[in-house]
Amino acid sequence: MSLPRFLLRAAGLTVALSAVAWVLVASFAGPQAQSVVPWAAGVTFLGALLGRLAGRFLVPAGRPESPAQAALVGLGVRLLSTAALAFAALQMGVSPAPTFALVLGALYLPLLVLEVVQAVADVGVAAGEPTKPTHATPHDDGSGAAG
Repeated sequence: MSLPRFLLRAAGLTVALSAVAWVLVASFAGPQAQSVVPWAAGVTFLGALLGRLAGRFLVPAGRPESPAQAALVGLGVRLLSTAALAFAALQMGVSPAPTFALVLGALYLPLLVLEVVQAVADVGVAAGEPTKPTHATPHDDGSGAAG
């Protein structure tokens, strides 16, 4: 998947989940706690962006193992950058901290799933596996049965 396409999906997912988080935080923690939602959304999206860029530009392309290495580098950079950004946000006074951590986790996990699914697809494409299911093709005997 291209970088712009990934960013559009990640941004759409972040906005949708942030809207849900905004309502839930207002319901359970009160309107004063809603200020953590944009912070958490920004931290998770920026972490996903940094991870995707790192995986794309830090691993040399063209080798069979490159897509798998890029996925692992991207996930590692994403984890570390998200943790560093969250720490920086907390140091700047994002409050309440428990609500921030909860919203951050709720936004982090779906973006992580999106990134892992994409990484698996990238590795599969590089390995020559089809990205979409194929229909059974008849064998030489015309039976169409596997094996």
